[in-house]
Amino acid sequence: MLQLKTLLLGSCFCLIFNLGYAQEVKTVSNKLKNDYFTINEKFSVLKDNPEIKQGPYSARISSSSEKGQYEQGYKTGVW
Repeated sequence: MLQLKTLLLGSCFCLIFNLGYAQEVKTVSNKLKNDYFTINEKFSVLKDNPEIKQGPYSARISSSSEKGQYEQGYKTGVW
């Protein structure tokens, strides 16, 4: 019984500790225009390094759209 309590307490401590180190992101919306079309982008970047995309990404050009996911600046998953 003592081992179970120790395991539960350790798991809770690890969970709380990891939540404190979550990376904060901010949402960015870009509108890129030229003579022929407009691209509307929406994505998230890390607050401490805005060069790195993190999280969902979407872009729309007229009736076409693209959606995907970024992890630490790299495309992941299905696009």
